[in-house]
Amino acid sequence: MKSHHQMESAGTGPIRAQRRARRFVVPGATVWFQKRRHWQHRVHPDSGQACPVVDMSVSGISFLSDTRVRLGWISLVLRYSEHEEALGLDARIIYIGSHGAGLTYRYRIGAEFCDFSNEPEHNSLKALGVLQQLEAAYAPNDP
Repeated sequence: MKSHHQMESAGTGPIRAQRRARRFVVPGATVWFQKRRHWQHRVHPDSGQACPVVDMSVSGISFLSDTRVRLGWISLVLRYSEHEEALGLDARIIYIGSHGAGLTYRYRIGAEFCDFSNEPEHNSLKALGVLQQLEAAYAPNDP
């Protein structure tokens, strides 16, 4: 049985000494996700449970869920504003934290976004631009 905050990790994750990008919090942001399937590239935001986003960066995202998942590839939809179109992204789960009983959600999941480019199997450069705009608006200023 896992301890209260035991993590399953793919070698990177919350224990890394330094991240590639600044983390930030977008109030009210939610994400829907599913295991990535080659025949179904994007998940629909009305399917499944909306999971609250803990924090994010231009390179990855951390969110809470009651759904147990395995390390690997997922497709997700990020809703960061009720006034903007949701953002579809592909990512690789790099850690799953088990939170134990008594908390609202059972798992904290960390994922690293796939590459951004104009290639069909990558996240779009438009999505990267949106993440950069969110970073500029919400990332704390370094002292």
